[in-house]
Amino acid sequence: MSQGCLDSRCPPTRALADEGRAAARGQQFLSAAILELSDESLTERELYCRIAEQTREFVGGGIVTMCSFLRERRAFRIEAIAGAGEMLAQLLRELGRDPLGMTFGIDAGSPWNDLASPVLNRLEGGLFELVFGRLPQDQCRRAEQALDVGQVWVMGLGQGGRLFGSMSILLPARTPLESPRVIETQVLLATSALQRRRAQDERRVALRDLRRSTLASQDGEGDLTARIMDSSPIGILVLDRSGRVEFANRRARTALGSLVGDLQAGEGVGYGVTDHEGRPIAAEDMPTRQVLATGRAVSGARVAFHWPDGRCLYGVISASPLLGRSGDVERIIETFEDVTVEVVAGRHLRASHERFQRIVDEQVEMICRCLPDDTLTYVNPAFCAYFDQTPEQLLGTCAIRLVHPEDQEIRRRHQVGLTPLRPVGAVEHRVVNAAGQVRWLQWTDRASFDEAGRALEYLAVGRDITERREADERMAWLATHDPVTGLPNRVLLGDRMASAMARSARNEKLFAVVLLDLDRFKDVNDTRGHAAGDALLKAVGSRLKGVIRRSDTLARLGGDEFTLVIADLKDIEAVEVFAHKVLGAFHKPFDIEGGAITASASVGVAVGLGLTVDGDTLLRRADRAMYQAKRAGRNAVRLFEDDAGACLDGVD
Repeated sequence: MSQGCLDSRCPPTRALADEGRAAARGQQFLSAAILELSDESLTERELYCRIAEQTREFVGGGIVTMCSFLRERRAFRIEAIAGAGEMLAQLLRELGRDPLGMTFGIDAGSPWNDLASPVLNRLEGGLFELVFGRLPQDQCRRAEQALDVGQVWVMGLGQGGRLFGSMSILLPARTPLESPRVIETQVLLATSALQRRRAQDERRVALRDLRRSTLASQDGEGDLTARIMDSSPIGILVLDRSGRVEFANRRARTALGSLVGDLQAGEGVGYGVTDHEGRPIAAEDMPTRQVLATGRAVSGARVAFHWPDGRCLYGVISASPLLGRSGDVERIIETFEDVTVEVVAGRHLRASHERFQRIVDEQVEMICRCLPDDTLTYVNPAFCAYFDQTPEQLLGTCAIRLVHPEDQEIRRRHQVGLTPLRPVGAVEHRVVNAAGQVRWLQWTDRASFDEAGRALEYLAVGRDITERREADERMAWLATHDPVTGLPNRVLLGDRMASAMARSARNEKLFAVVLLDLDRFKDVNDTRGHAAGDALLKAVGSRLKGVIRRSDTLARLGGDEFTLVIADLKDIEAVEVFAHKVLGAFHKPFDIEGGAITASASVGVAVGLGLTVDGDTLLRRADRAMYQAKRAGRNAVRLFEDDAGACLDGVD
């Protein structure tokens, strides 16, 4: 529903609203990414596709490509491309082949070797640099022109100096890359997911080889080959029944450091051991003890080791028994996966989410999310306070019910008008607040769409603009009305005179302009004060309204002068009758606070027919006739007559 304080006079509030919207959008994007990346059923190729599609939707268009890194061949292979169908078809025509599966080798001196750093970099060389110069430069330039590519961004999927692949974002020159830190966080999460999948595969292979080698050693068929184990990226340890380490591969020694040495020496651990949330883990609950106690494998234990100097190592430990010929547990094989980067990134993400949530919750503007059918899915505290309802009362209900019944169609048309090309729009409408008052709200909506252009959700930021609307309406009213009497002023009188002249031209009937000036009004101000004078003006206006018809106009031009425009008069006699009727309105005293006031008026009348004379001329004629009435002793009526004695142009 509108963007909070869009008024340029309150930039801090606007900045907070912008940050809140960006935070909410980034939070939604990363939440969806976490759900996708946690799906263990996805293949590596499917994972690349999901990352590309999500990123393209977040940046708002362009093309996103995902590549895997083939370490043995020192090459990148395109695994997934996300972009509009027509755009991809154009890319296919320019390349002359399907880009999926294309590989691009890299040179030993290429700066792409540094891609393991999780930062988005812009390639000044565009597509030519992106493909390492493996395609002709003119072909790359044609492809950029055909696809409207003005900027190329790239980031590696790497961790700890190890490169898994890369992500590229191709955007038009006019499209800014917004929220790059959010995209970098997503890539970091994707890297952890890819590392976890590969580590699981490598762990299964390493365990299989270890079992084979250990059994072969027991049978006297060969030695345990440490080189095989040292090639594994997963930490592997072999412990005896007492918990003493008999073997640790290179990865385990690197990750656990002196801890392995203490265990090999049979010493007590001497380090703090907790789960990833910081809860202490008792010795009997460690995977090794559980395997010894039950004889069954334990997988996925989330353990944190805390060094005395403050360092912390987060890992996932799996342990399985190695049985002897008697069937008893002789050794325990443990695998250790270092997930410190993933855990720390997750904590930063949660902290960022909490900070963004506080920003949204502390907004003075109302913020809500709703589905295309107007079902509310999120409301911030300001929204709840405005409508005096709890989140439980609001969520799941229809937002349109809060809109004033007469404005609900305005709200619906506004939402229908949002499109993928114009996803943001503002609207103003009325609501009924918790106190039952009708108030005006201004909303700015941002719609999210799927690839087919169907609306998925609306994010709305709103604020109360009732006072501003009332001030605008008051200013508009003052532009056309007298503030003392509430009657039309000179501006509105001009419009009404033009209408009367046009009407007279159509029906060929007379109309009259009557100018009325109060006699001795200055004496009232001098003797009774200006408040009494204003009260008398209001009373005169009210009494004259009772004399005229609904189709006539009564206006105050200023001071003590009133003007009437009377239409549809059949002849001059009817004009005179009406003028004396106006004068008769002053026969009774006016009851003003502080005592009654007897007043009279001098009335001048100018008659018109059709468009023969303009409005200003008629006002001047009525003014001359009014001064003739003044000179005749006041409290009189005079019709304007020209030198020939005619009241009307061309009529004697």
